[in-house]
Amino acid sequence: MKRRSLVVVIFSTTATSGCNLLSLLYGETGSAPPVVEPVATTGAMASWKISVGTGESSFVELADNDPVQKYAGPQGGYHVWVSLRVDGITTDALQLETEVDAAGTVVSRATSFAELESDPPPSTWKTIHGQRAFVSLSTSGPAVLRVKLIDPKTHAWASAERPVFVR
Repeated sequence: MKRRSLVVVIFSTTATSGCNLLSLLYGETGSAPPVVEPVATTGAMASWKISVGTGESSFVELADNDPVQKYAGPQGGYHVWVSLRVDGITTDALQLETEVDAAGTVVSRATSFAELESDPPPSTWKTIHGQRAFVSLSTSGPAVLRVKLIDPKTHAWASAERPVFVR
């Protein structure tokens, strides 16, 4: 499958040392600008069922408060893998907004375009896997992964969240 994505990332973290993605983006180490509120959704709420999981190359189901591993990325930042299963959707490409909330503070928010893969028949589910939800090196413990899917043609949207334990 050919993968296309455009990712816009907004961080709110503090770095303690070394070069990281924030320093590459903002030219310094330390605090990044605060996370801004997402753009308002203009379409109707869709009836899609979304299951938030993890996994780089496949969907791995998560239960509430399951542990998710934090990984060092290729550009010096850190992330957890997010994968989704979606039912009731007919399109194959969506805008995906991902957000990580740790201890009541949004530590990152990203927007990308993702392609859905159909699960083998007779399943009606479609899967998105290998999405990075950015975190800082110090992000650990309880967190909430939030996602919003938006159909770029109809502007219909649906959202879901999963409490996890970042390690």
